[in-house]
Amino acid sequence: FSGALAGGPIKGGRVAGASDSKGAFPAREPHSPLDVLRMMYDHLGVDATVSYTDYTGRPHPVLAGGKVIEGLV
Repeated sequence: FSGALAGGPIKGGRVAGASDSKGAFPAREPHSPLDVLRMMYDHLGVDATVSYTDYTGRPHPVLAGGKVIEGLV
Protein backbone atom coordinates (compact mmCIF):
# COMPACT_ATOMS: atom_id res chain seq x y z
CA PHE A 1 0.00 0.00 0.00
CA SER A 2 1.07 3.61 -0.37
CA GLY A 3 0.69 6.13 2.37
CA ALA A 4 1.78 9.55 3.52
CA LEU A 5 2.76 10.21 7.12
CA ALA A 6 3.41 13.57 8.74
CA GLY A 7 3.91 15.03 12.18
CA GLY A 8 5.53 13.79 15.35
CA PRO A 9 8.93 12.22 14.82
CA ILE A 10 8.41 11.62 11.08
CA LYS A 11 11.21 13.16 9.03
CA GLY A 12 9.96 14.87 5.88
CA GLY A 13 10.91 13.86 2.36
CA ARG A 14 11.64 10.21 3.19
CA VAL A 15 10.66 7.13 1.21
CA ALA A 16 10.61 3.69 2.81
CA GLY A 17 10.76 0.71 0.46
CA ALA A 18 10.20 0.45 -3.27
CA SER A 19 7.86 -1.32 -5.67
CA ASP A 20 8.51 -3.32 -8.82
CA SER A 21 8.37 -1.72 -12.27
CA LYS A 22 4.58 -2.15 -12.44
CA GLY A 23 3.92 -1.01 -8.88
CA ALA A 24 2.29 -4.33 -8.09
CA PHE A 25 4.67 -5.83 -5.52
CA PRO A 26 7.33 -4.61 -3.09
CA ALA A 27 10.82 -4.74 -4.59
CA ARG A 28 12.60 -4.08 -1.28
CA GLU A 29 11.73 -3.40 2.35
CA PRO A 30 8.07 -4.46 2.33
CA HIS A 31 6.10 -2.89 5.19
CA SER A 32 2.72 -3.78 6.61
CA PRO A 33 0.02 -1.84 8.43
CA LEU A 34 1.35 -3.49 11.62
CA ASP A 35 4.66 -1.70 11.02
CA VAL A 36 2.88 1.66 10.89
CA LEU A 37 0.97 0.86 14.11
CA ARG A 38 4.17 -0.29 15.82
CA MET A 39 5.87 2.98 14.87
CA MET A 40 2.94 5.02 16.23
CA TYR A 41 2.78 3.03 19.47
CA ASP A 42 6.54 3.35 19.93
CA HIS A 43 6.44 7.13 19.67
CA LEU A 44 3.38 7.40 21.91
CA GLY A 45 5.19 5.43 24.60
CA VAL A 46 3.00 2.33 24.32
CA ASP A 47 4.93 -0.92 24.85
CA ALA A 48 3.67 -2.99 21.93
CA THR A 49 5.47 -6.12 23.15
CA VAL A 50 3.26 -6.51 26.23
CA SER A 51 0.56 -9.17 26.44
CA TYR A 52 -2.42 -8.95 28.75
CA THR A 53 -4.10 -12.04 30.12
CA ASP A 54 -7.87 -12.34 30.07
CA TYR A 55 -9.96 -14.00 32.78
CA THR A 56 -9.51 -17.43 31.18
CA GLY A 57 -5.72 -17.12 31.18
CA ARG A 58 -5.30 -16.50 27.46
CA PRO A 59 -2.70 -13.90 26.48
CA HIS A 60 -3.70 -10.99 24.23
CA PRO A 61 -0.80 -9.00 22.80
CA VAL A 62 -1.10 -5.24 22.44
CA LEU A 63 0.17 -5.65 18.88
CA ALA A 64 0.84 -9.01 17.25
CA GLY A 65 3.92 -8.18 15.18
CA GLY A 66 5.20 -5.18 13.32
CA LYS A 67 8.46 -3.27 13.52
CA VAL A 68 9.41 0.39 13.59
CA ILE A 69 10.15 1.73 10.10
CA GLU A 70 13.61 3.11 10.86
CA GLY A 71 13.95 5.06 7.61
CA LEU A 72 11.09 7.39 8.58
CA VAL A 73 12.16 8.43 12.08
